[in-house]
Amino acid sequence: MVRLSGDDAKAWTLLTALEELKGHEEQTGKLRPMGHSYSRDFAGPNWLDLRKKSAQYDDREPTVLVVGGGQAGLSIAARLTQRGIDTLIVDRWPRIGDNWRRRYHALTLHNQVHVNHLPYLPFPPSFPVYIPKDKLANWFEAYVEAMELNYWTSTQFLGGSYDERERRWSVTLKREGVERRMHPRHVVMATGVSGIPSIPDIPALKNFRGKVMHSSQYEDGETMKVRRAVVIGTGNSGHDIAQDLYSAGAQVTLVQRSPTLIINCDPRPAARGLRPHYRFCSFTSFPAQPSACNRACTRFGSRLAGFIREKRLQARFRRGWNRLAVHVPHSRRRLLLQRRLLGLDRRGKNRTGAVF
Repeated sequence: MVRLSGDDAKAWTLLTALEELKGHEEQTGKLRPMGHSYSRDFAGPNWLDLRKKSAQYDDREPTVLVVGGGQAGLSIAARLTQRGIDTLIVDRWPRIGDNWRRRYHALTLHNQVHVNHLPYLPFPPSFPVYIPKDKLANWFEAYVEAMELNYWTSTQFLGGSYDERERRWSVTLKREGVERRMHPRHVVMATGVSGIPSIPDIPALKNFRGKVMHSSQYEDGETMKVRRAVVIGTGNSGHDIAQDLYSAGAQVTLVQRSPTLIINCDPRPAARGLRPHYRFCSFTSFPAQPSACNRACTRFGSRLAGFIREKRLQARFRRGWNRLAVHVPHSRRRLLLQRRLLGLDRRGKNRTGAVF
């Protein structure tokens, strides 16, 4: 709390975190289940029998229905299950983890392993920093089994409505071609932020004779045997697909509407207690060969590192220079000289032929 003036106190930054739900404490540690229902009742069902029955929902309704079996769906289902709240996950794919397994062949996660952990079971310390898609998909399968989560594959959520009087949802699911009505108290939509393809209307493509596809349909550059390709959009998928096509021998052009700032920070020096090495590249059109941009970025990073050491970041800018605001660790935001450090001429070109 920060007292700004008089007796009025205002919150500068307020962070809240839910620790537990009274009456629904996590069944972990000292509260872990003893297994009495199957460990000493030799005449009754064993653990596997009880697990299969629990997942069928023949004689009860789930308290919570989670639609989507990705990171968010698994995380919330694990938390609720450990609090004794009956939770069912439904996902349209036939196998747990297919939402990652079915993506393009070369895909690995774009953020590091420590920000992708699931509750209760973090990734083993031997996992790579950037996890391959198939390794993550297999981990999802193992996670569902280890955490005893109820998960229905090949199940579509067709829709539902809320009954104010009963305080329950009435939803329709289609599992392996058979429709079923369920009445959970809560429905959690965990279908992700980009699960539905967004395909812009580009009139010029209507008469295009070549193949047009969304990035979600892309698989592998080696099997496509493409000679020339245009990738529209420069997000993670766009860059990955462009590089994959180029590696397969295709001539690739990336297209985007406005300038983009790319910051590539190698975290390995920081782990050794050294200053991180930064590489910056701001461009409006991408070169046919990604290595050209990479070389320009590397030169820029090397010169920038020397510039920081010499404390010349406050140098006066000449007219026409671009200004770039970035965050430098342990320092304030600064204005960095971009064009001069990249060695660009007045037309925005450098020796590699890349246009920035």
